Amino acid sequence: MKILNILVFGLLIINNVYASGVYGTLYDSSDLVIPKGQFEEKKNKQMSEMEKKKERRAEQEEAQRIKNEADDEELRKLRR
Repeated sequence: MKILNILVFGLLIINNVYASGVYGTLYDSSDLVIPKGQFEEKKNKQMSEMEKKKERRAEQEEAQRIKNEADDEELRKLRR
């Protein structure tokens, strides 16, 4: 019985190793995997988009700050 169990588990392990090799090869050659160059290009594109958003946000905050300063100045004049 022990020998039978060892043979069964041995066959299961061999099949899993073989299947993972076959499916791993199929997966590597599929279009689901992005080549390293395309991954870096996509990452750089996302980073540049994030930098543009940061610049726009900074410009909006600066415009809001200038507007608030003008409003504060008018309030000071009205208080006098």
